Amino acid sequence: MVYLWALGLSKGKALLQTKPMIEKAIKKVHTALQPMMILVADLGCSSGPNTLMFVSTVIRAIAEYYNRIGQCPVDVQFFLNDLPSNDFNHLFKSLEQIDNFVAKDQNRQATTLPQYYVAGLASSYYRRLFPKNSVHLFHSSYALHWRSKMFEMKNIKEPLNEGNIYISKTTPISTVKLYQELFEKDFSNFLELRSNKLISGGQMLLTFLGRKNEDVSDGDQCTLHGLMEKKKLNNFNMPVYMPSTHEVKTIIMRSKLFIINQIQLSESNWDPYDDDLEGEVVLYPAQSGLNVARSLRPVLGRLFTTYFGESVQDVLFSRIASNVSKYLDKRKGKHNVIALYMEIDFGMVEGDGENSYAKNSKLQMFQESNNGEFLNEGNIYIAKTTPKSVIKLYQELFYDDFSKFLELRYQELVSGGQMVLSFLARKKDDLYDGNLSVLYGLISQALQSLVMEGLVEKEKLDSFNIPNYEPSIHEVKTVVISSKLFTINKIHVFESNWDPYDDSSDQGQAININPIKSGLNVAKCIRAVLEPLIASHFGESILDVLFSRFARNVTKHLEKRKGKHSVIVLSLSKRKN
Repeated sequence: MVYLWALGLSKGKALLQTKPMIEKAIKKVHTALQPMMILVADLGCSSGPNTLMFVSTVIRAIAEYYNRIGQCPVDVQFFLNDLPSNDFNHLFKSLEQIDNFVAKDQNRQATTLPQYYVAGLASSYYRRLFPKNSVHLFHSSYALHWRSKMFEMKNIKEPLNEGNIYISKTTPISTVKLYQELFEKDFSNFLELRSNKLISGGQMLLTFLGRKNEDVSDGDQCTLHGLMEKKKLNNFNMPVYMPSTHEVKTIIMRSKLFIINQIQLSESNWDPYDDDLEGEVVLYPAQSGLNVARSLRPVLGRLFTTYFGESVQDVLFSRIASNVSKYLDKRKGKHNVIALYMEIDFGMVEGDGENSYAKNSKLQMFQESNNGEFLNEGNIYIAKTTPKSVIKLYQELFYDDFSKFLELRYQELVSGGQMVLSFLARKKDDLYDGNLSVLYGLISQALQSLVMEGLVEKEKLDSFNIPNYEPSIHEVKTVVISSKLFTINKIHVFESNWDPYDDSSDQGQAININPIKSGLNVAKCIRAVLEPLIASHFGESILDVLFSRFARNVTKHLEKRKGKHSVIVLSLSKRKN
């Protein structure tokens, strides 16, 4: 465990293991937000080479992703955070190495790399660090097992953990409970502080020391601390706690702030130079003992000096190395690391659990009739085969939502206040003749082809309904007038092409000059909006092939006629009381 606290090889190894999570987070940030700039915060960054590794990993991930989608990468702003005692001078001097790495990487891969900017932020990550809705990606590596403070020893006559500096077999249950309460309080506070700083669609990736078993005293971390000399131990307790994955999940779920996208537990040897995870024998226990002690000292030396005094340091770490060697002569020492990938919980979670989109979306709630049959089989929106009873459900949902929206805005606006709204609409009163019906129908066709090939389950398609509705002007007016809350100043409908890059009008051009390119443009735009929704219901594995086929379907449609959106622009005034 100890060398993981140090700025050693293991943290770098963990960064390599979590690289796929970083790449996935970058992709999600772009898909959900398409930001002009990405703000990344590394919490508990320390000052060693692994901070540089993280920064360079993010730079590469952004460069590779934007290169893959054919776009110029956006700028990246890094904030490197740690306590004021961190050696920021050394950190920023070492950052000069990134320029050399970036130049070398650019020549090697011929990939356009993003412009990046780095700033330091000296403070505890258990405090507020950023304005609300400002961060795209939070990252923390090997930091969150450290506690913000330890339990108070005032007015306590008997030692709480006599002879130990961490949890061991002889630690009283009451003291174990104090450790657990400190972790729960700190981690809950950390989640709350990060939740409202993340931009909607932002991601968070954390790695920290954990515990494989539920038995709090059953871990190699405890064994290692038990090897230390018993000098002034009775009133000294290490300000750390290694939780189990169950404890971590429980706190996250209780907070109702984040969705766990992925959580994994990995093992690593105590000796950061020992890469053999399968073998149970340490070949050179004396050398490994020295490696572990040397990794421990740069981080814990200052803590021990403050409490035990500087005079004992050399002999203390010499004896630690000797004790570790004896331990490793009998068996390998291993620790566990939790890697946690999360995003903000907006009330709907992927999959089919109790908090999932499938169970909680109002549109998904009417997916089945009383006899278990799907109400809109084979469709994801209103189509020619959609029963009138389902169309009525769509209309009722729109009426309820829009009425509620008007009521809420009425309460917030001052007397005489104004409101301007624009949203997709239907040009005609015929519910089957809407632009979204055509567009989403082309997605349905692509999904149906995947069903035929066995890539998507038919039940998955039949149970999925897009949570959209394009009302007519008549429907909008009816809801506004019925509310008796607003006066309609002006309402009109205009049309725009499906392809956002096509500015031509019907008068000048009735067909698409380049339907293939327009098909791709439309598919990219729709994917940016619908990908999280579709991925949560069908899974991420089908996304590329689905939107590729959707692009082809759009192209075929545009070869015959232009695709149009109808948009309502509505100006309202709050009625006086």
